[in-house]
Amino acid sequence: MDTRRRFTQGLLLAGAGVSVGLIALGIYRRRSHITRMDREIFSHISVERGGRISLVSSASDWEKIWKDVSSDLEKFPFLGLDTEWVNSKGYVGPISLLQLGTFSGHAILVRLCTLDKIPISLRDILANPDIIKVGVAVLDDSSKLLVEHQLDVLGCLDLRHLAVLQQDKPGKLGLEALALNYLGVQLDKDWRIRSGNWEAPELSPRQLTYAANDALVAINIFWVLLRTQFCSDLSSRFHILSWNGPRLISECIQAVERFIDVRFSSKGWMSGALSSEKQKSTKFLSVLKLKGNSIRKSPLYHNCQLQAPDGQVVMYNICTCTTEIVDRASDCNFLETNDDYTPHSRAVVHYFLREGGLINLEVKWRKHFLSSMKPKHLPDLWSINHQEERLGVKAAENRIDMEQYILATQGFTVDQTLDLEEYRKLKKPQLGINPDNQLEATDPNEVLESNFGTPERDSGSSVSEESFSEFVIT
Repeated sequence: MDTRRRFTQGLLLAGAGVSVGLIALGIYRRRSHITRMDREIFSHISVERGGRISLVSSASDWEKIWKDVSSDLEKFPFLGLDTEWVNSKGYVGPISLLQLGTFSGHAILVRLCTLDKIPISLRDILANPDIIKVGVAVLDDSSKLLVEHQLDVLGCLDLRHLAVLQQDKPGKLGLEALALNYLGVQLDKDWRIRSGNWEAPELSPRQLTYAANDALVAINIFWVLLRTQFCSDLSSRFHILSWNGPRLISECIQAVERFIDVRFSSKGWMSGALSSEKQKSTKFLSVLKLKGNSIRKSPLYHNCQLQAPDGQVVMYNICTCTTEIVDRASDCNFLETNDDYTPHSRAVVHYFLREGGLINLEVKWRKHFLSSMKPKHLPDLWSINHQEERLGVKAAENRIDMEQYILATQGFTVDQTLDLEEYRKLKKPQLGINPDNQLEATDPNEVLESNFGTPERDSGSSVSEESFSEFVIT
């Protein structure tokens, strides 16, 4: 009886311990950061189910919600992103509406077609690569925003990269299919709404819901895909409960960083395997067919916009190019003479002639090369003073023009002067060659004075940029 009683008591104590442990685990789980994120996301899985919409038609509208948006991004620096534009009867207009969605269920609809000026804080959000913008074909949206509104959008993540990791044979990968598969949300994709007038003075309630859902479900799908990846096995499910906010953000970024600004290719998953070599986005360099024009490696004009080789818009003040504007531009006189201008090459030559000779330029450059590049493999005889040593040997062997040797190694003193333009006209032989093969034992200053004297320095003396190459030691 005593043995049975002790056994029963042991079972009761073990059961009580397990119960307490399960209760404690449940409390720990409910208080964990990832569980709070789950509750937050699923409390507004779509606009109809808890989401909220802010419509931005002016800069003042944006300022009203900016603090809320900024607060959300500090907690979770990921944004759902989508765009809408007019596409009717062959007319493809510029982006009219920019949709952004935060993890808190806040959908921001920015009417670019009505804004006089895009707020700087909005530009900063889009251009910040540390704020990840998620969506389907989001890189196409970013390219269109750059070309049409001069908005740099960096840190783009195509959700399809994550979706194909979850399934061996994924089906449809459009936003509508992903929302249904991962959120159980049926998006309204009526073609009449999609192709509606997004530049109308007022958007209909159905248009607002349609647009807001595209951005909101994008950020929600992103979370569900990552949550599934983090909980791939039982041990991982317990491990993630210990993550705090910063750790969660760090793990999210680490999980997706290989896909950021990488274009999704359907060929990979349709053939059963993803390409092992990343195909980096060529948003700024490759040819993108947009509105009949393209972003190229060389500068081009796109609807009166001058673009640099990297795609950055240099000039876009002209809205419409007319014959009158062209005539006015052709009559402008842009030639101005700057008497105070000093070519860089002339300034460099004068400086080093005054500071101990042109050889110091090479010494300075070689020191900079060592400090900045930190080379590990250099020839055995390589040295900072190689050129000076080489010229010294040639001078000792009577194989150098003494006048040039002095300019290279000593320059001239304050009371001496040298008209570089006149010197260039003398067409001296290349440094290192003595045409007379004679080395005159004379004072270096006498060599300079014999040719150029010691007059006051002529402030108007000049030298062409080509003359710089004649003094730089090669």
